[in-house]
Amino acid sequence: MSIESEIQCDGLAIKNGHQEGIRKILNLTMKMAKTLNHEILTHVTFERQMKLPV
Repeated sequence: MSIESEIQCDGLAIKNGHQEGIRKILNLTMKMAKTLNHEILTHVTFERQMKLPV
């Protein structure tokens, strides 16, 4: 899994007007990762969230 590829895909979605949708998906993914205690998914999701525009 490439974090940079995921971030590029997020960027394309944001560019196409889906910023809030990406934010919601990443929040749900983070919640799931923490519930599952999945360190890799938590890390990847956190990295993706940090790259979102404010």
